[in-house]
Amino acid sequence: MPNELLEVSTEPVIPAQTIAPGSEPSGWMPLSDEQRNTAPESVKALLEAKKWSTAEQIANGYSDLEKVLGRGEHIFKPESPDDVDGWTKYWQQLGVPEENEYEYEKDETVPFDDALIDRFRKFSKKINLNKEQSAGLVQFQREIIKEVMATEAETEAAAVETSEADKETIRKALVTKAGGEVAYQNMMVEARRIADELGIYTTLEKKGLASDPEIIGMLQEIKNRTKEGSILPVDEPLTAAKDPKAELKEIMDNPIWKDAKNKFHPDRKALQKRYMELNMLIANSEFAPKRIQDG
Repeated sequence: MPNELLEVSTEPVIPAQTIAPGSEPSGWMPLSDEQRNTAPESVKALLEAKKWSTAEQIANGYSDLEKVLGRGEHIFKPESPDDVDGWTKYWQQLGVPEENEYEYEKDETVPFDDALIDRFRKFSKKINLNKEQSAGLVQFQREIIKEVMATEAETEAAAVETSEADKETIRKALVTKAGGEVAYQNMMVEARRIADELGIYTTLEKKGLASDPEIIGMLQEIKNRTKEGSILPVDEPLTAAKDPKAELKEIMDNPIWKDAKNKFHPDRKALQKRYMELNMLIANSEFAPKRIQDG
């Protein structure tokens, strides 16, 4: 029995083996050699340049790109200037509307008529402005106009102030010369008579000059040079290169003279002076009204 036990055959024992796990991938979904080798050349070049070996790295790279370009559909300029559809889509993506879709707020201070608004729309479309940019352009124009209007108002106010001061200075001088306020009022009546004789009172009144001290002074000078129904010549005779009546008509047709808005135009005073000079010439010539000629 003992010998039989010793002869029992047994299968050789194979020692247990533990297979060491492979190294963990460095990221999610590592790229296989086949994927890398079969990728388009542009993708291969990108993977090599970026040293990307997993899908996770590719996804992270795209996320980083979106942080720069923004999310959603990205905007790229068409390569060809003849790509009409491409350019139309490009400008639409940038927010450029159709010409009739531009909208502007109204401003009663500086109102723009429909014709001008249409010009802004056409111009905005031509240079591919979006709605916000076009509205900003219109508002910018309005602000410039407001600044110009404010400057003009200040200039006109200063001119009015200066003109009124000049008038008052001339008036005081005439009052003193006449010998007092009552005498000055009589001078005004006499100036009115002379203006009527010359046929210019209606024009002076229409222009707001009938009571202007400077005009009254000029008319008084005409009166002082009048003797026995005729106008005496001045020390340096006035001459006219053209017919006095023709030149007088030119002055009366001059926009600076005709338009009340030009009351404080810097050239208006010179026109007034020449206007009176011509009337003196006419009064002292064959063109004088018959009442003055006859005395």
